Amino acid sequence: AVNVWRDAYLGQSQDPTRDAKAFDERVEGLRPVVTHFANLGKLERLDVDAAPTTEQLGTMLEQATMPSFAIVTGLSAGLTPKLAEHIAKSYNLPSALTMEQLMAWAKDTLGKALDQDSPAMDVFTAMKQYADSGRLPLLVLDRFPGK
Repeated sequence: AVNVWRDAYLGQSQDPTRDAKAFDERVEGLRPVVTHFANLGKLERLDVDAAPTTEQLGTMLEQATMPSFAIVTGLSAGLTPKLAEHIAKSYNLPSALTMEQLMAWAKDTLGKALDQDSPAMDVFTAMKQYADSGRLPLLVLDRFPGK
């Protein structure tokens, strides 16, 4: 794919020698960045074989930035929240997220009313926005969805 982009870039160039060097330097400069984020497990590869439409690109980016979820559920109303908090702290997260906290956050931040009967897509969208607002790669969900 890089060679196709290089050829397309150079095809529009008025000075192919200079622009080939500049393109190659930029590609080479990406290697340490890619290696660094790959080692951290923070690299998401997008397979692109042709120029995507704006809608396709938006979908790919939405999927690539979706946080991971750990759902902690159990019969004990006392032990389950403690376990959820323990897991959240072990991942250096501020806290586990309950449905009640998400509902309050959505109301205060998004001006959107959520409840136990809200459509799943509305809840998922709010969770993603919550994670994005705190730049959280992982959400620990305490007794979700709560009903």
